[in-house]
Amino acid sequence: MCLPPKLKIFLWLIIQGKLLTNTERMKRRLTSDNSCPICHTHSESLLHLLRDCPRVNKIWQEINCFDNIRRAMQIDWAKWLAANGYCTMKCYGGMNWNVLFTFTCWYIWKWRNKNIFEEGFQFPINPVKVIMDSVTEWYLAQGKKNTRTDQTTVALKWLKPGNGWVKLNVDGARANLNGKIGAGRVLRDQDGNWIHGFTAHIGQGQVLEAETWGMLLGLQMAANLGMDKVVVECDSEVLVSLMNNGVDDLHPLKTVINFCLHLQSSFSECVISHVFQEVNTVADGLSRCNLSAEIGAIYFEQPPPQVTNIVLDDLCEVLKYRKVATAIG
Repeated sequence: MCLPPKLKIFLWLIIQGKLLTNTERMKRRLTSDNSCPICHTHSESLLHLLRDCPRVNKIWQEINCFDNIRRAMQIDWAKWLAANGYCTMKCYGGMNWNVLFTFTCWYIWKWRNKNIFEEGFQFPINPVKVIMDSVTEWYLAQGKKNTRTDQTTVALKWLKPGNGWVKLNVDGARANLNGKIGAGRVLRDQDGNWIHGFTAHIGQGQVLEAETWGMLLGLQMAANLGMDKVVVECDSEVLVSLMNNGVDDLHPLKTVINFCLHLQSSFSECVISHVFQEVNTVADGLSRCNLSAEIGAIYFEQPPPQVTNIVLDDLCEVLKYRKVATAIG
């Protein structure tokens, strides 16, 4: 599904059930009132917030254009979410329904928060038009109607940082069978020499959590070693977007990301950028090599055997190849 990065994060939060509705906030003892801040008559569960609240339900009645999606308004939360999320049928001149569905949920959440936190906020007179205009703008920006995609092969290699800089590569991994997550990080100097490395088995969770903890622990390592100018590379577009563009106050990883941002500000210069996985393989290898051990961390002053060959490949600037999409008008 092609979505803006912030909506990808939002959709992930919905799927994981991690949006902080008042029902969730009450479970965590963050509030004593679990009522819906829009209708004030029902408890604010995810299903109520995104579908069953009377004001929200009117939006769905107007925007729904498929009989099977209308019928899904009567089923339970998980089935409703799946029915909409997997629906790729075209509507309104070529939009994918699941894209329109995600945008609609995003605006419902956005307006809900504005209603709470912005004094004098008024819901749009025509909310469906606001949503449709936003989706149309996104499709136009992506060139969905007038371009096709092709693939080309590009050569990639790990690049040494500039003079006076160090490079920090971070990554996270998750074992699908048991949900264990790990983080890896490696710090190298301007000549590509190993300064310090680390692998950690964090516990159980999701990939984004592992990657975020990898970022935090990596920045801590660089700060503790007295580094001044740091280039940070990560192969998670979502995490890089959160670091560079900000994070919603209600995001479950906000506290960890805020610590990352605080550490980032402690360096004289610190640049965080996205790279393809092919040039982040040392950190990737480190993130996986401790998943079978007890929860904890292992530090490396020299490359461990699991990544020695990869480190040598990076030093020798060995090329790796990846197919990437290219737009053709």
